[in-house]
Amino acid sequence: MSDQINGIQNHNCNQNSNPDPSHHKCHDHESNTNLNNDQRQDWNHNPIRNQNKNQGGNRGQSHDVCHNHESNTNLKPNYYVAIDIGASSGRLMLGKLRESNRTICNGTSVNSSNRAAANKSSNRRLKLTEIHRFQNGFRFIDGHDRWDIDRLITEIFIGLEKVKLLGIENCIIGIDTWAVDYVMIGANGEKLADPIAYRDERTKGLIEEVTGDNAKSTISQEITSQEASTQESTPAETSSIETISQEGFSQRVALKKTMSKETLYKKTGIQFLELNTLYQLYAEQNIDSALINQADKLLLIPDYIAYVLTGQFSCEVTNASTTQMLSLANFPQAEFDEDILDLLAISRDKFAPLIQPGTFLGEISEKWYDTYNLPKAKVIAVATHDTASAVLGVPAWQLYGDELHINGQNLDKRYTEQQYTNEHQAAHQENNHYHINTQSDCIMTDNKHHRINTQADCSITENNHYHINAQSDCIMTENNYRHINTQADCSMSKNNHRHINNNQRNINAHMACNSNNTNNHPNWAFLSSGTWSLLGMELDAPINTTDAFDNNFTNEWGAYGTVRFLKNIMGMWIVQEVARNYDYKYSYAELAEKACKSPFFKSIIDVNDARFNNPKSMIEEIRAYCAQTRQPLPITAGAVVNCIYSSLAISYKNELEKLKSMTDANITDLYIVGGGSNVDILNQLTADQAGIRVHAGPSEATAIGNIVCQMIACGDICNRTDARVLIAESFDIKVYEPKCGNLMKEEMKDE
Repeated sequence: MSDQINGIQNHNCNQNSNPDPSHHKCHDHESNTNLNNDQRQDWNHNPIRNQNKNQGGNRGQSHDVCHNHESNTNLKPNYYVAIDIGASSGRLMLGKLRESNRTICNGTSVNSSNRAAANKSSNRRLKLTEIHRFQNGFRFIDGHDRWDIDRLITEIFIGLEKVKLLGIENCIIGIDTWAVDYVMIGANGEKLADPIAYRDERTKGLIEEVTGDNAKSTISQEITSQEASTQESTPAETSSIETISQEGFSQRVALKKTMSKETLYKKTGIQFLELNTLYQLYAEQNIDSALINQADKLLLIPDYIAYVLTGQFSCEVTNASTTQMLSLANFPQAEFDEDILDLLAISRDKFAPLIQPGTFLGEISEKWYDTYNLPKAKVIAVATHDTASAVLGVPAWQLYGDELHINGQNLDKRYTEQQYTNEHQAAHQENNHYHINTQSDCIMTDNKHHRINTQADCSITENNHYHINAQSDCIMTENNYRHINTQADCSMSKNNHRHINNNQRNINAHMACNSNNTNNHPNWAFLSSGTWSLLGMELDAPINTTDAFDNNFTNEWGAYGTVRFLKNIMGMWIVQEVARNYDYKYSYAELAEKACKSPFFKSIIDVNDARFNNPKSMIEEIRAYCAQTRQPLPITAGAVVNCIYSSLAISYKNELEKLKSMTDANITDLYIVGGGSNVDILNQLTADQAGIRVHAGPSEATAIGNIVCQMIACGDICNRTDARVLIAESFDIKVYEPKCGNLMKEEMKDE
């Protein structure tokens, strides 16, 4: 067994003791899901290993185990702190596992009386407590909109001091923030300037500049340049040398290249947004290169915060993918695209080593204890893009096309991957696999699979599957599935699925039990609703097809080898700006209440129009749009917010239709998480317009996803499926069923 699992090198997250040697193994450990052997070697490689070796951190045994809490009741539980910072606010959330009268184990749920049949897993719930909350926003300083990054660092330390005041001496920390923005670090290790915010106007028109779609782009119009020569080029890439000579800009000769949109998308699969890091760096290089030439390292915001805390440079992949600079060529192996770096004239060594979620970064540097009263804390790189953490916090686990998740395992034909075993015995011979552990004997040869353990006898031959254990009898033949246990009767035949258990409660929080999928895609989509609305699906592979390009969908990297195939939609930012324009005279709840006093869908705006990116007055911009499109002008505060909610619901509907078409998935359920999940009227409007069942909550999904990533890294839970079961059982989820008629059509009839 490798000495380094899930990117953590010989690290014991538990604060008091090494793990009990009797801990059972996680057979479907997330660090290696769906990877072949060569990819797995890259996945488990820790690129900051040499950086960390002299840091003096805890170097206990590595964790490829699920903590057996029943055999380790003498151990103090881990405390997990999520540092979760968005564009408008930040928070520190404390998470810990607590006892409950139900048991979570490997994707199943049973009563505590049946605990022995649940592989001795503890009956647990995730308890979340807000420790500290603070505001965030950019200010116009030195000619640009900038983040006050030093104040954010101070707020983090204030929050950690509050953790210490609770009597917590040791904790684990994970950091997630918004994407694309970065901090430049000088050779002395200090930041060169406060980071420029993605809404700054410096990138206006730069998509056309970079891709060559516009003969006269913003930079060409704003600066005097003289073309010196034209280099040979391919149709996808052209270049020219320009002498830049405007007062305030350094005199230099710059190599400027272009790359077509089609080529960029094929390489990265990322949506074209002017705020992407690619265009920010292009502006940095071609408008004023003084700072970037001085920079030794470029760190994205969460990586910079981790650097301040630990002194370690890193570049976590879920956030790095939003730069529009990571190559899909060897997905899920991550590396910056050399052609794009060449386009920007930026060397690879300006970026830190790429790492995966779950990588141990180090402990908080000793120097900070001289200034602050902090707990001893170990920092783990989670899915540092807040949307990636939010998706990990979605309480959905269910059927994925022709796969069925039972006891945390995928019972399909994909048994060619390496099998994970404990110390007893493991062998891998071409298509023949043998697995023996303390609880089970599993033999797999070609398409024949045999499993025997203390509770179960499972044999799988081609399309015939049989599973018997102390609590259940499950038979699966082709498209026919039957599952019977002491609490539930679930029969699934082709497209008909039934699930009944005690109190009529579905273990996966209202699991959708119908699917026409003929692929391996889930039948649910997610909507991370905050400042931005991120609507998409969690997939195993990117989709960078012509349709995806035409629809401007993005393939952001997710946790554990997944892809967040999604569309960025202007979200609650529009409402936030309206509230600010009214000097916060009304709360968000009051604005929503006022919006309900008049019929919806009277006036509709294109929420993704760039004019709403950062206008001087959002209210006046909305009214101007309506005037130009000959729609009724929203005059009152309620009418303005009514227009926004109506427009968002229609946008969600339209993008869901595109998503279904591109993935060929039968999406029956939409999980809305984040702060926007609290807006009841928008949830219902979305269900009605899209004709889809909406599950709303948890509102703190980003912090929850941050915490469960830490828990997976430390072995407190096994994998992504178990994390989602835990979340579904720990937090209340509200369901909105679509009404029979289309609300917009009905209201139009009434006119």
